[in-house]
Order: sequence, then structure tokens, then C-alpha cells
Amino acid sequence: MNTKGLFALLSVFWLIGCNSQEAPAPAVSTFSMISKQFQDAWNNCVTGSYHRELDRISDKSAAAESAFSACKSEEDEIVQLDSEHMIPIGVWLHYKSQAKVVLIEKGVVATP
Repeated sequence: MNTKGLFALLSVFWLIGCNSQEAPAPAVSTFSMISKQFQDAWNNCVTGSYHRELDRISDKSAAAESAFSACKSEEDEIVQLDSEHMIPIGVWLHYKSQAKVVLIEKGVVATP
């Protein structure tokens, strides 16, 4: 290969390198932010409802179930958002079952 050909080839590689910069990814996706807001709202609702129910009912499991029922609209928002992003319902159901265990043991639903 002659010098002109080598120079042309190197020029092409240099131009490709200059134009191949990737845009920086956002620090947190919009989905993650909205999902966290919905989960925080549900966690706060469930925790508050649970403590109100404990004043009325001595059975912690029944109080937790009652709190879940009281916060159904917050749960529906989470399930809808997950569905729109093709997250299987099983993920939410697992989180909810673990949240019940933590709620009964510690009196609060911890944010994952």
C-alpha cells in the first residue's frame, strides 16, 4: 500500500473514531423514578394502615391483610406500571409476600 492509501485509511479510521462518541446514559431512568415513587406511596400507605389496624385487631397477619386491602389503589398503580414495562406480575407478588413478613416482624415495609 502506498503512502497516500495508508494516509487515506488512517484518516477514515480517525474520522470514525471522532464520530463514534456515545451519548451519556441518564443516571436514573424515568421508569425507575416513577416506580420508586409508587412503591414509596404503597409502603407508606401499608405501614400507616397496618398500625391503625393493630389498634383494632390484635392478629398481626389479619392487620397486614387489612392494610393491603386499604392500599389497593396504590398497588394497582404499581401493577399497571410494571405491566406497561413487561415486568411479570410474579415479581410484584413476591415483593408483596416478603413485605408482609417484614411488616409483621418489624412494623414497617422496607423499601427494597
